[in-house]
Amino acid sequence: LGLRGQAERIAGDTDAALADLEEAVRISPMRAGLLWKLGETLRSVGRYEEALLRIRQAAAVSPFNPVIQSTLGLTLANLDRAEEGLKPSARACELSHSQPLCAGYAIALLRTGHTQQAGEVYHSAAALTEDSDGMYNLACYMALTGNRSEAIRLLRRAVDLGDVDSYIGRDPDLATLRGDPGFDAIVAEVSGRLRPRKP
Repeated sequence: LGLRGQAERIAGDTDAALADLEEAVRISPMRAGLLWKLGETLRSVGRYEEALLRIRQAAAVSPFNPVIQSTLGLTLANLDRAEEGLKPSARACELSHSQPLCAGYAIALLRTGHTQQAGEVYHSAAALTEDSDGMYNLACYMALTGNRSEAIRLLRRAVDLGDVDSYIGRDPDLATLRGDPGFDAIVAEVSGRLRPRKP
């Protein structure tokens, strides 16, 4: 149920994802991964208060999981508590030393007006081992700073590395790229990859 729910969320079928993940959590209420998947799915559809509850539960079960800490920071930011979200975002970067979560921390710093520190964390994240989620978050950072061409270059790299998620077309961090032919082509490519193939 958990794996199916996650796949359904990535493909954009959030109703099915929520049904499967809620059932999975009902069966196994102390599994941090399931709580996180449910929280992340709730967050993706704007149900932030419910998402926060599930993410806090996941963090209580697994306090040293960097992905859960990162999602906690993101969810707090969604609730206009971005300054409060800096602590779990920093912890996620510290625990993981990974490009995606450290780039996420750079975005959190940028959103809260800590621009100098954000730039420093961004450059440190860019030097870490490259992966699709990391490139995506670096692209989001560049889009937020207004550097459209660099954002699209990084986004292209993210997709080439395998980042294929329906959220790309509606991610508010990438709003400044909408209408750009390079961005629209990437969104169309991702949509094409997610579309079920005919037998």
